[in-house]
Parts: sequence; C-alpha cells; structure tokens
Amino acid sequence: MNLLTVEKLTKHFGGLAAVQELDFTVAEGEILALIGPNGAGKTTVFNMLTGLTGVTAGEARFKDTRLNGLPSYQVVELGLGRTFQNIRLFGKMSVLSNVMVGFHCRTRTGLFGALLQTPRASREFRQARERAVELLAMFGLEGVRDEISRNLPYGQQRGVEIVRALATDPQLLLLDEPAAGLNIAETEVLMEHIARLRSDLKKTILLIEHDMKMVMNISDRIVVLDYGVKIAEGGPETIKADPRVIEAYLGTGFRKSHA
Repeated sequence: MNLLTVEKLTKHFGGLAAVQELDFTVAEGEILALIGPNGAGKTTVFNMLTGLTGVTAGEARFKDTRLNGLPSYQVVELGLGRTFQNIRLFGKMSVLSNVMVGFHCRTRTGLFGALLQTPRASREFRQARERAVELLAMFGLEGVRDEISRNLPYGQQRGVEIVRALATDPQLLLLDEPAAGLNIAETEVLMEHIARLRSDLKKTILLIEHDMKMVMNISDRIVVLDYGVKIAEGGPETIKADPRVIEAYLGTGFRKSHA
C-alpha cells in the first residue's frame, strides 16, 4: 500500500521552475531517500507536501486524501510529521517541553479544559508526558529532558527535533537532512535510530540527505533530482551505477570508492 503518491508535482517561483512534473510513491514501511545537488528542489518538495508552500500543478495524496491546499496543521493531523534542515526548536524551553508541544495535535482537551485542569486534561497531560519520556529514551536523551534545548550540543538538538516530530504520531515521517552538521560517530548512531523507527515504531520514512554513505545503507529506494527534474529512481545499487546520477551529483570518484 502506498502512503504517499506524488503525480506531476510542479512548483514555479515566478519564472523559475523549482520542481517539474515530479512522480514518485512511498510505500508503507519503506525508507525512501530524495537526493540531489543543492538547489535541486528537495526541500521545496517537502514544503509542498506539508502545506508550507503552494503547488503550481500536479498533486500529492496521502492515502486517499489530496494534500494540495491543506494547511500544515491538517497535514500533521492526517499523519505526516517532519523535521527541518535548520533546527527549529523552542530554544528557551526545556527538551521535555519541546517534545510535549508535538502532542498538541493529538490531544482532545480544549483550551478551557486545560485551563480548568479537568480530569480529562490531567490524564492527557500525564499520558503525553510519559510517552515523551519514552521517546526521548529511545534517542538516549532522557538524561537531558529538563535541560534548556538551546544549551544542548548540536547533535542532541537534532535528536530532540526528531523526537518532537515523532510526538505528533506520524505514519509518514519526513526528515530534512537529519545528519547535517553531525560527525561520523553521531551519524552512525542516527542511522541506528532511523532503522529502529521503522522496526520498532513501524514508521515510514521519506528522507532528504547529502551523506551518501547513510543514504546507501538505510534506503530501500532513492529518487534523484537535478534542477527540479527526476533523473533517476531505484535501489541503492541501481543509483550507484547510473551515469546520469554520477555526472549530476555523486561524481566520478564515487564510482571508484564504491566499486
């Protein structure tokens, strides 16, 4: 079953075609990587899928629901969660509070119930807190849950952002360059976490990433963009050997080092 179907998705900014007639699907339980040079249109695709920018033509569907024109909060409620290339934590809030924000879209208690601290509101808060602590523990972050998020090392901030996205309980998790700024050891740990998101939490993942070792090791399929156009799609071995991909993105040295 396909969770996400993208057909002829197109975005123009004035006279510039950032994404042109893009087609791909993401199957339930899959890890799909979207790669390409800087400026290839990858983050624009994420922004169209999550309601941050409009669609010029074509469409995207999450299961049977058309995403075109939906505001971001409705996209999240449908079951799409995302992180951003540039970390967007609430810097003055604690790690735990940042994660708790993610649960807001899944709670049923309204503003007045929360203000009056009704039994239902208290129960929902307690359940959300317990789940937040569990998710932080998955990423080895339970020990810093009371720390102010901006005081954490960069790698841990990346982890907190992923955990906050998980708090929205997404079926499809969109990760925008999660390894950006991480060292080799941190990237290895991140790869293990992403594998566990699928195996333990049954998440489907759409990933933008420039770390090719990571992409080739964890992806089931890869879609390659160049100047907003899809130039290749397939498994890691197919992508490694595609001359168009090597020329546009990977470089001739990639073929030698992965021969």
